[in-house]
Amino acid sequence: MALSQSSLIYEHREVLLKDKPDEMLAASAKGTVPVLVLAERVIDESIDVMRYALDDNHQLELVSLDDELVLQNDEEFKPLLDRYKYFERYPELSQSEHLQKALPYLNALEKRLDEYGGAFLNGAVAQAIDMAIFPFIRQFAFTDKAKFDALDLPNTQAWLKAWLHDERFLKVMPKLPVWQHGDDASFVQLGVVVQHRSDAQSFVIELPEEETAIVRYRYINEGEIDIFTTQVPVSQRGAGLAARLVDVAFFWAEKNQYEIKTSCWYAEKRANSLQR
Repeated sequence: MALSQSSLIYEHREVLLKDKPDEMLAASAKGTVPVLVLAERVIDESIDVMRYALDDNHQLELVSLDDELVLQNDEEFKPLLDRYKYFERYPELSQSEHLQKALPYLNALEKRLDEYGGAFLNGAVAQAIDMAIFPFIRQFAFTDKAKFDALDLPNTQAWLKAWLHDERFLKVMPKLPVWQHGDDASFVQLGVVVQHRSDAQSFVIELPEEETAIVRYRYINEGEIDIFTTQVPVSQRGAGLAARLVDVAFFWAEKNQYEIKTSCWYAEKRANSLQR
């Protein structure tokens, strides 16, 4: 979710952890997600990915990641979550006993939410602290939803329900096909998925009602492409989709060291605005 709040463009690769691709293990021997591969380094801890994504425009949110609740989540609650979720691997305690060991942290969340009126963990507005902790509470809750709902945690349960219906969460939930070596890339910017279709020399955003937004390019010389048309359905105009398409096309071209020409008026306009 932090990445979706930033303007960063990144290639998204959906993987199965039971069948980890060699490329993932080469990047990070930990074998867990997320793995963010940058030109200069690899980031393979969720909290560090968030810190990278939230730049100087998100100072308040970055400060919230230093909260003691985030540290406790990473160092104390995550191991307890694993033991509760995969209790068969930890037979020294029953699943219910693993749940009981996690209650002090859940009670700390409940107390914090109560202090701030039950809305968010750091006040009336959602911050990075909420996004850092929510996914793990979601996992814990849905391990046995009936048991979680029966706990005396009304603020935490309401907070979780609100996040489950929050647009920031919903837009990052659609699953992409599992990535395999040689597949065309899928890119994401501001939570919008842009798929490269190399056979059609295009970048596409799939929309409801089987509509698509599309930008097309063509090779005009060796090492040179022309972005020549951008099309967005009338019903979706004004939503920023053309900008996402063109930005991703620029990103892909620069990554592959193509010189870019723009015979499309919108691509030319976008290129000029990005240079300012």
